[in-house]
Amino acid sequence: MNSIEKEQDYTLSIETLLREVSKLIPGVVFQYKKSTENAKWFSFCSPRSSEVLGVSPQEVYNNINAIYKCVLAEDVEPMRNSILETYSSLAPWKHFFRVKTEQEKSFRWMKGVAFPKVLHDGTIMWTGTMTDVTDERTIIEELQIMKRIIDATHEGIAICNVTQPGNPINYVNEAFLKMYGYSKEELIGNTHCTILGNGRHQQLLEQLRSKKITAPLQLGELELAKKDGTKFWDAVSIIPLQDSNGTTTHLASFHNDISERKKNELEIKAFNELLEKRVVERTQKLKEVNKELETFNYTVSHDLQSPLRLLCGYSKLVNKKYATQLDAEGVEFLKIIEDSSIRMSNLVRDLLAFSKIGKIDLDTEEIPMMQLVESVVGEVKKNYENVHTSIHVKQMGKAKGDYGLVKQVWSNLIENAVKYSSHQAKPKVEIGCELQENTCVYYVKDNGIGINPDEIDKIFEVFKRLSNSKDFEGTGVGLANVHRIITKHGGKIWIESELGKGSTFFFSLPC
Repeated sequence: MNSIEKEQDYTLSIETLLREVSKLIPGVVFQYKKSTENAKWFSFCSPRSSEVLGVSPQEVYNNINAIYKCVLAEDVEPMRNSILETYSSLAPWKHFFRVKTEQEKSFRWMKGVAFPKVLHDGTIMWTGTMTDVTDERTIIEELQIMKRIIDATHEGIAICNVTQPGNPINYVNEAFLKMYGYSKEELIGNTHCTILGNGRHQQLLEQLRSKKITAPLQLGELELAKKDGTKFWDAVSIIPLQDSNGTTTHLASFHNDISERKKNELEIKAFNELLEKRVVERTQKLKEVNKELETFNYTVSHDLQSPLRLLCGYSKLVNKKYATQLDAEGVEFLKIIEDSSIRMSNLVRDLLAFSKIGKIDLDTEEIPMMQLVESVVGEVKKNYENVHTSIHVKQMGKAKGDYGLVKQVWSNLIENAVKYSSHQAKPKVEIGCELQENTCVYYVKDNGIGINPDEIDKIFEVFKRLSNSKDFEGTGVGLANVHRIITKHGGKIWIESELGKGSTFFFSLPC
């Protein structure tokens, strides 16, 4: 058998082999030839071309350009060029292209591979395959997208391979390189000792060398050094990457430069310490000043009581003994002195009570509030016998507090309600309670003169009297006392009021 016969026999054997192999390969098996006269044809195309490419073998045999009708338009020219290149170079043909699906709205990726052989007559024969690699391309594209995302993130990421000796680093992103100041070439293939040092952070190194990490691990905030020796703070965490068997093959470490935050924390800490020191100093000074003021207030108020009693008493004696010797104007003068001394005495009394509240230790007990309020209502009615006010007391729960001080609160609020509603045609006062979690909220509601909205915030200040209360007696200290008592109990007091229609005073106490 001569060489030509041997080659013909080889060609027939190859074609027979291709037919058998094509039955096993999911892609298209083909044989393509180009003669010295530039004639081109497919000498073999496996039956799967109809399924994979949408072109039957017969169509390809009849017209070699039929292969292009299934290729996406924008991929036809690159495919032609790749084939022309292999004509001249006789290099293996390898090209990726897309083919249309039946729906025409999607495509599949194909990979073409063929190897040339020059026959005795100069004909070039390519034997190869075209296989569907859509899934592989999708995975590759997804991986490329993930890589772009990882490279773009501000968080430093390094991955080491724990299946290799020394657990070498095989990936670092740009943020990691920028954070530590190394180049990729300096880190890939090296261990974490490059950045952590052999002696420093031994625990972290042991963690990175371990294959036993099976769950995310927070290593905390570490003071590390860049390549140039600059110290910085790095918040490090590790996530194990496992294979399908659950074995850890890689460790991904995540790094956040928190140097600025640590610097701010230290500054805030120093500022807070300075602030606390100043608060303590000023609080102490304020306590001393308040103590001096309370002592002064108590002393002055106490010392004023005696001369005021004398003034009031002697004015009454003069009026009683010498009234017949005085004209009407003289009697009026004595009356003014007596009334003024009484008002002054009441003011001093209230100031003494105000100063004492700050010094009193609470004698807390459970207060039968219904009984206490009814007692206070009875006392107020005696003091205002000429005022026919309707006072309705609703059922009230018990509260905890100092009985004597809480009684002062009720006395002041109920008396004010009766007093400031006394000019109404039908004065009404309602007293009640609302339970809110562990707090009792009590209220006293009247239909009196009401309070100007601009004055509500100042109503609990010492000596503060309402602009519309000139026709009513008062010292301007009572509500300041009430506020101080409720605050001392840890409660709150507030007002809801409408000018000309009445007011409701609320206060809370622990139940």
